[in-house]
Amino acid sequence: MKKIVLFGSGKTAQAKECRGQDYKSLFIREVVSKSRANKVVYIRKEHHDRILKVVQIIGKNEVSLFSFLDNVLEHHFATYQGELNELYENSIDKSF
Repeated sequence: MKKIVLFGSGKTAQAKECRGQDYKSLFIREVVSKSRANKVVYIRKEHHDRILKVVQIIGKNEVSLFSFLDNVLEHHFATYQGELNELYENSIDKSF
């Protein structure tokens, strides 16, 4: 199994092996958003170029850049919710 470097820690962890069809069903699908409160974020040009290739070639221009990023973030937050909660709780100053 592949190893990934955990951001900022220098530690490694097992990466989930994902077949092409799994990846497509997770990330290459359009998101319905009724929200008008979308926000602008900046990403590196290199990431933008790679994401465009994914949505244009793999997604056959049938999925938007917004949807791809929304799907990736949804998966990230669902995958790491426990760790995020723990880090958040440990970061709160409870001396009040």
